[in-house]
Amino acid sequence: MLGAGSKVLDNVTIGNNVRVGLNAVVIEDIPDGATVVLPRPRIITKEEKENYK
Repeated sequence: MLGAGSKVLDNVTIGNNVRVGLNAVVIEDIPDGATVVLPRPRIITKEEKENYK
């Protein structure tokens, strides 16, 4: 799922079941099941997501 205003640049691979947040700019490969969020685009792993609540 790509959020509104998000951009995927260059030749990157987006894995399965990936979520990209609003206005994020993807410049590197994203593994399966990852979530990419702002303010600075970064990948949240499943473990980090559970601790992020």
